[in-house]
Amino acid sequence: MLCALNRNTHTVIGILTMVLMGIQPLNAFVRPPPKGKIDAMNNSLLFRRTLWEYVHKGAGASALITCLISMQSGLHEAKTYGARGINRLQTIVYIWYGVLALLVVLTEVLLKCMLEKPPPPKSPVAV
Repeated sequence: MLCALNRNTHTVIGILTMVLMGIQPLNAFVRPPPKGKIDAMNNSLLFRRTLWEYVHKGAGASALITCLISMQSGLHEAKTYGARGINRLQTIVYIWYGVLALLVVLTEVLLKCMLEKPPPPKSPVAV
């Protein structure tokens, strides 16, 4: 019973991941203009842009999380059925998780540094 439930879980989460990833290109077709180009008086368009950003970022983050869960359930299923070399594959996946986590942290740190850094002063141009 547990194996059948895990197989079904792996399949359902894998399909959900694909749907969430498929939403991203479709999302590009309905993208409102960036907030900087929206008139402050146009509340409807500003609301649509904010909603779009939440859907876009939420679907992307959810796709990543469901992908990781699907990979884990697939590894568990393979181990349950006695697949060979699964321990080596698990090690590789855990290394991939670590690299992914490191990239996320580095990206956030670099982004924070870029946002806090004041722009360089404009040099006077001699004419």
